Amino acid sequence: MMNQPVDVAQHAGGRAQAVWVGKLHGALPLVGVRGGDLVRFLAVVSQLGLLFMALYLFRIEEELGLVKLLPLIFVGFVVHAALPLRLRLPFFLLLTWTAIGALFGPIYGLTLIGLGLGLIGLCHLPIAFRARVALVLLAAVLLVALRAQWIPAPLPELPTLVLPILGAMFMFRLIIYLYDLRHEREPVSLWGRLSYFFLLPNICFPLFPVVDYQTYRRTYYDRSSLEIYQKGLLWILRGTLHLLLYRVVYHYFVLSPAEVQGLGGVVQAIVSTYLLYLRISGQFHLIIGILCLFGFNLPETHRLYLLASSFNDYWRRINIYWKDFMMKIFYYPTLMRTRRWGMNTGMVAATVVVFAGTWL
Repeated sequence: MMNQPVDVAQHAGGRAQAVWVGKLHGALPLVGVRGGDLVRFLAVVSQLGLLFMALYLFRIEEELGLVKLLPLIFVGFVVHAALPLRLRLPFFLLLTWTAIGALFGPIYGLTLIGLGLGLIGLCHLPIAFRARVALVLLAAVLLVALRAQWIPAPLPELPTLVLPILGAMFMFRLIIYLYDLRHEREPVSLWGRLSYFFLLPNICFPLFPVVDYQTYRRTYYDRSSLEIYQKGLLWILRGTLHLLLYRVVYHYFVLSPAEVQGLGGVVQAIVSTYLLYLRISGQFHLIIGILCLFGFNLPETHRLYLLASSFNDYWRRINIYWKDFMMKIFYYPTLMRTRRWGMNTGMVAATVVVFAGTWL
């Protein structure tokens, strides 16, 4: 059974007690924390302001639109924390749609939202599950054809502006969603379903961690709000440091092929090229940190991968969300189907499928 969202850390006699501080317009709570934690919440807001100021001053991922969205995310976080729990998911969805409009403009923004809603709608048609999957695949083929410009697009910038972000939002999450939808036993609100696809940071990060649907649901406000917010600040800080370190590596240590001379040059080229991955880990930490600000207590995406002691350890530490996705969608189903040939044979077959799927 899924954990129910909680908004406070105060537990007395095994019961969570929500104590709200202040009122907004005489009806809505000002801050969803306990009275004694108001100072801590204001400290979180101050820390977030400093982190966002650093992101702005260093122009972190400005070309992706992150800098433009920082004020919206900051104000959205404060307002989101002021709302009752039942209104936070609808507000988060509205905030994401507002950000889409700010980055893409009204026409392309509405197109992105409309296409996304259409794909979600296909998953819930009152027809056989396999027919729904077939329709989703057909829609995916049509979108690929539009992206490759094999067929004319109704809007000139649809293939280059809208479809890459639509793909980042839906390509992997639709697979997970359909997989979990088939086994779903508990009702999920409309806002919970829609917000899973329209995750705020996704509109400026085309390369996005593969967020698991069950994890997304299970971890929503599963701890005190302040604890989740503080964790988000930590991930944002770590992501910022990774991205700054990436700049240092890229500008001062990466060598062109013509500059590689001798064994030292070879070692420098190998190490510096490997360290370019800091941009991906930095972006992913930043993404999850922002989502934590809105109550999604998602786990870390990378766990000190530079300290891995073996290949297996490296696989467990780097891009954890991708590893979990491949295990859930490919490894375990393949193992269940092939274990009748022997457990070792099944494990080998499942491993081959995972590696093939990863490198395709």
